[in-house]
Amino acid sequence: ITVATNGEATFAENIKISASKGIDFSAVTSGGNFTADNNVLDDYEHGDFEIVLSGSTSGTLTLHATYKYGTYTRIGNLVHVCGYVNIDGTGSAVGNILLNLPYPLPNNYKYKSSGACHLWNANSKVGGFLCQEGQSTAMLVNWTFSGISAGDFSGDEEINFGVTYNID
Repeated sequence: ITVATNGEATFAENIKISASKGIDFSAVTSGGNFTADNNVLDDYEHGDFEIVLSGSTSGTLTLHATYKYGTYTRIGNLVHVCGYVNIDGTGSAVGNILLNLPYPLPNNYKYKSSGACHLWNANSKVGGFLCQEGQSTAMLVNWTFSGISAGDFSGDEEINFGVTYNID
């Protein structure tokens, strides 16, 4: 570690945080529900995941082999997921369409969240994803929050989406 006279630190290697530790911001006490634990940034992760669009009753939609991947970033207890998927066919999906998420949501109503998506070439043009508490999925819904089912797809549809949700 090199520290300049102005206090700026330069590191020759990555900074590694020990398990169960993080960056402590407790010197900043403004805001609502302050506790020392609430001000420790203790997790960061970025990665890719394979998108699965399943039916709430059973089965999955058939997805294009190349266009079925998303990315996620977790910063503390906040997860942002985005992706693009091309649907080749209805496959075996039965029921409302569910998107798999990289982290499950807590079983707590206060953390219910949703995300935006664009459906191209689908019978239901307006859509979004409604995260389901206590689950590792988000349900594809229309503007009245009614589920969009496998019957709304025939193949050759596309979905672009972004979902942000809390996990603690």
